[in-house]
Amino acid sequence: MTPTLLADENIPQSVFTGLRRAGFDILAMGEHAAAVDDRAVLAHARQMGRWLLTFDGDFGELIFRDGEAPPPAVLYFRLPPIIPEQVLALAVRAMTSGIDSGFVVVTATGELHRPFVAASDRGDD
Repeated sequence: MTPTLLADENIPQSVFTGLRRAGFDILAMGEHAAAVDDRAVLAHARQMGRWLLTFDGDFGELIFRDGEAPPPAVLYFRLPPIIPEQVLALAVRAMTSGIDSGFVVVTATGELHRPFVAASDRGDD
């Protein structure tokens, strides 16, 4: 099943439009709810059941350190410099690699996957 996506405001427009052209259901925060903080972005992704695509590592801190409930998955791109064509190709590669949840650090050489802690282990209902 193809994941539905939410692009953080730091994802270049050419990336999310390229994903749309490739058939992905992607919503861009800049089009949906611009200039909201990271907790609100995380809440949007979680409530809509969308994977979050971002260049912002703070989402990992919110989830793993602060205990925020995660969305189905977070793709955190660690790519200096940001080349939109490369980001698009790496996003597609990561989404078709068999990962179905967790925090995924996407680099030029592969993905590092960290599963989310189960809600019952975090103390969530």
